[in-house]
Amino acid sequence: MSSVSGALACPSRAWTTLTKGCSVKPVQSRLGHQSAMETLDTYGHLWPDSDDETRVAVDHVLGALAAG
Repeated sequence: MSSVSGALACPSRAWTTLTKGCSVKPVQSRLGHQSAMETLDTYGHLWPDSDDETRVAVDHVLGALAAG
């Protein structure tokens, strides 16, 4: 398979990158999108759900403040 200068060669590679939770900016660059919004509009549904991680982080901070 030939190298594709900085871009992902196919949608399956984009899917693999996104489902691993990579940040949008490097993915945008590798896909050759003009903006992160283009990447999010196209592939945003593939990013892993971070609700649980966010909830745990907020609970941790609030717990530390309450113990404080």
